[in-house]
Amino acid sequence: MGVLVYLARAFGLMTVSGKLGVKNGWLGFIPFADCWLLGRLAQESDAQLKPDEKRRPWGKIYLWLSILNRAAAFILIVLFFVLFFLFFSDIGAGISNSFREFINGAGIGDVFEEFFLPISENLTHLTSLAFVIFFGCIALVFLLAIASGVLGVAEVFVRLYAEYKVYDLLAGKHAVWMVILSAFVSFAQPVLLLILGLSSAFMPKTSEQRWSNERFKPVQTVSNEAKDADTEETACKSAEDGAFPSDGAQSRGEEEK
Repeated sequence: MGVLVYLARAFGLMTVSGKLGVKNGWLGFIPFADCWLLGRLAQESDAQLKPDEKRRPWGKIYLWLSILNRAAAFILIVLFFVLFFLFFSDIGAGISNSFREFINGAGIGDVFEEFFLPISENLTHLTSLAFVIFFGCIALVFLLAIASGVLGVAEVFVRLYAEYKVYDLLAGKHAVWMVILSAFVSFAQPVLLLILGLSSAFMPKTSEQRWSNERFKPVQTVSNEAKDADTEETACKSAEDGAFPSDGAQSRGEEEK
């Protein structure tokens, strides 16, 4: 199922890229490069809908957020393995016993007295370097967990914004419910990208076409019958005012000639 969703997303990005005239649509099949491609499509949407405004490099922004978020998650996993080794190995026997006392109901004061003060007595198997590594890893875990959370939220926001820009360019008024569906249903984005890329019913609209659309600037159309009625009324008024010569005047002018 995951492979099908990945391939559908890649094909959707490639077909939408071809429709919008963005080169290298095959990058949708490459991890991380597909993030850049989606951001690049958002840039193209800004270029067509808002040509006078400065374009932001959404491709680079989304790419770097994805890389940094995955890197933070990878480092967190490595630190957890390091902490596991220090906690359960012979080197970390003293630390392990102190934490077990805390879990078994020892008070804060007991833990402070038994763990932090007599380090040299209780942690006889723990070298100073291992002690620094252990607590350094704990501090890094908390910092990286916070950073990963912030990066994850920012990545989701940029992804949804890029999707909205693509949906808005191709689907117009349907963009809002499309991006909501993509946010809550995991396979919605690949399916929607495929539909937008393959269907001829969804075509990009320029800013001029948008302003002539009903939801931006309603255009008043006049029927041919109304135009003919206005023309006849104008001609009658002109004849009454003497703007047009009568038939007798025209005949006299011909006789004089």
